[in-house]
Amino acid sequence: MSEFFMPQLMISKTEMVHSVESFYHLEQIFDKNGLTKAFAIFYFVNKTAWARVERAKFIFKSNTVTEKDFQFITECRIFNHEGEIFLKKGKSGKLEGRIRFDGQGELIEAVDVRQLILGRPNGNAEGFYLLQEEQGRSGWVPYDGKLSDSDHLAVQTRNYLSYSGLNAGYIDSRLVGIVSVSKKEE
Repeated sequence: MSEFFMPQLMISKTEMVHSVESFYHLEQIFDKNGLTKAFAIFYFVNKTAWARVERAKFIFKSNTVTEKDFQFITECRIFNHEGEIFLKKGKSGKLEGRIRFDGQGELIEAVDVRQLILGRPNGNAEGFYLLQEEQGRSGWVPYDGKLSDSDHLAVQTRNYLSYSGLNAGYIDSRLVGIVSVSKKEE
């Protein structure tokens, strides 16, 4: 069986985040927690944008997002192997949510899985790959490795388990990284 479907024991903790008002504030939260390199996905009212985080600064492909776009974020996830910041727009109109870190906190079981990102590679530049769907939609996704035309990119997720009697269920899920998946692994 694949290593990605076997539960593993790990230590993890969660903290709440309130009233995030700017990209700068978001970068400060990330930097304060010692996470300087990561990936991010932002869901705006009218678009979705991927970014990479280097030295606690967001890098979007070709300046597709500016500070004035911050007010239109409905949800964002900033993540790496160590943890994730997951925020949604709250009733106050500001972003709020949680930070989850692995390697500190309580003992918990988790399962890692991969979810394919739609589209095939159709060019790369500045550490981003252009993924193109047959229907014509496309988007730039950050990835440093090499991809062939038949490869896909996937988001690796970590799903945290809880048990109630004989039933198991997910109590939380976070993004971990962006990985390549070859045709034979699909």
